[in-house]
Amino acid sequence: MYLDSCLYKDFHNYIDAININRHYLDREYLDSVNSLKCLYSREIPEICIHKYIDHIVGKIYKDDSHIDGLFINIIAIIKRVIKHVIVNKYNIHRLIATTFMISQKIYDDLHYNNEAWAHICGVSLESINRMEIDILKCLDYNIFIKHEEMMAITKSIKYVEH
Repeated sequence: MYLDSCLYKDFHNYIDAININRHYLDREYLDSVNSLKCLYSREIPEICIHKYIDHIVGKIYKDDSHIDGLFINIIAIIKRVIKHVIVNKYNIHRLIATTFMISQKIYDDLHYNNEAWAHICGVSLESINRMEIDILKCLDYNIFIKHEEMMAITKSIKYVEH
């Protein structure tokens, strides 16, 4: 996928860095999850996370002139969410989908509705609604990203190793 973005590769590297808990989690663990349970799939999605990201970006952006700002917003929200959940193969896709959706709603004047997001992300409308609400509640609806935080994220993801 061609994308005119300074941060696209860095964004993928960041996703690899947070997706470090790739070990197998048994069903008993999944049943005991309390925080943001809606993010966990019962099965590991077949599509790799990088192809999933490419799929979402390809669907939501035909003109990518400001996609770097969206990536920064997504990372800022993910950094807040991962304080409450262990990121792994069971939840990374849903975490990415929901943070993309929330970030696009913040960042873009014109954005897709939840029904369109459900279709793009391959989940039900009920699931995307639940994930959005639960993440927003988890963050106490604090999704404002200060300029200083954006600048720090921009600098820091350039040096992320996976």
